[in-house]
Amino acid sequence: MPHLDSREPAWPLPTDHLPSGVLREVRVGRVVGDDRRATAYEKAVVTGPVQVGELVIDGDEQAATMHGGPDRVVLQCSPDHLSDWRRELPEHADLFVPGCLGENFVVDGMDEWNLCIGDVVSVGTCLLQVAQTRSPCYKLNAKFNRRDMSQLVQSSGRGGWLYRVLEPGTLQIGDQITVVDRPCPEWPLSRFNHHLYEADFDADIARELIELEPLAASMREKFRKRLASQEIESFASRLGIPE
Repeated sequence: MPHLDSREPAWPLPTDHLPSGVLREVRVGRVVGDDRRATAYEKAVVTGPVQVGELVIDGDEQAATMHGGPDRVVLQCSPDHLSDWRRELPEHADLFVPGCLGENFVVDGMDEWNLCIGDVVSVGTCLLQVAQTRSPCYKLNAKFNRRDMSQLVQSSGRGGWLYRVLEPGTLQIGDQITVVDRPCPEWPLSRFNHHLYEADFDADIARELIELEPLAASMREKFRKRLASQEIESFASRLGIPE
């Protein structure tokens, strides 16, 4: 079974020789279904220029308000993880292809172990910033036809990350995507995931993340609530698992 990636969440990460890659695919999708079944996970490749606004990629939709907003405009997942998924879940190997997690960007060489909260990324004429990691929900269970898929994505640390848009613009397949600034090298996404999902409650870490300005507002609020309650909230409803 998949588990949190065995690579240590080393930190701080370098502030030189920053990650870069090529935009292999740009994907957008419309919402299908209704109520709890509504989803826009199935996204199609766009071959021409795509406009990226402050709140949305042209042609893309979100199935619920909790999936969108200024800190959740673009989802990127690493295709470098696909071979791990195929090895760990061979019965679903044919499903593990680029785009399978509902991502907008497919780029080799960028992942949760070499990107940080707050990394500023240049692609096309756009400037984006990593705002948070992805919180998988129960709809992945239906897509992969297994009750624990959302839990597996969460515990693997390989769920992807979300960008806010600092400068709207246009991008397309083949554009270079490059980290141009790293204000928070002490917070690689792998370390953030560890404290978000795996580690015991730590008041000092909660205080640090509350003050981490580039972190998505909803995540900072989550850690404020943890600090107030001195405990970690349940993930069961979001993941679609019994309490």
